[in-house]
Amino acid sequence: MKSAVDAPAIGEHPLDGCGFPSAVRADVWRLYGRYSGWLLLKAVLHQRFFRPGFAYRLFRACMDWPVLARVPVQLALRLLHRRMTARRCMQFPLECASIGPGLLLIHSYGLLVNGRARIGSNVTLLHHVTIGGARGVAPSLGDNVTVADGGIVIGAVAIGPGATIGAGAVVSEDVPPLAVMTGNPASLARYDTAPRTSNAAPLDPS
Repeated sequence: MKSAVDAPAIGEHPLDGCGFPSAVRADVWRLYGRYSGWLLLKAVLHQRFFRPGFAYRLFRACMDWPVLARVPVQLALRLLHRRMTARRCMQFPLECASIGPGLLLIHSYGLLVNGRARIGSNVTLLHHVTIGGARGVAPSLGDNVTVADGGIVIGAVAIGPGATIGAGAVVSEDVPPLAVMTGNPASLARYDTAPRTSNAAPLDPS
């Protein structure tokens, strides 16, 4: 199977360095198909699976602050994040290597994301998904990737843009763009299909 060479790498994704406001706008857009300050407040207060990603964005946004300002904020975020994720049996590290804008977590109980994982923009992760490492290397997910319920992606794997990992599929090899993978071990079910990205956020690299 051909390598998914278009999956993002740390520091190479064109929106890795996008600002906190742009990333949060994209995350809110994935939920509601539009953005406003009211919808951001609604997401923070009422969308339990929005909050871990929002905490991640805040944590990353304050990394360049002066130490005396950064440390207490990051400590508070760690405590809140630990509480949020523990109650939902999630492992979603604040130090995750790279998460592009437009992340959507849907009923993501049991979600596990390795801290070395690289996740592109407009990615969708459902419940009991595992993005796991092996031998010190974690997967790289391209833009507009969807990992369905119970999907497992593990090791030095690159998932091409627009690919879909079906429910319960176990992926341990590279996946080409726009592919649909199913089964254990995963095999190619369809190819050159449209990405299954609901409410894809218009991305602003500024």
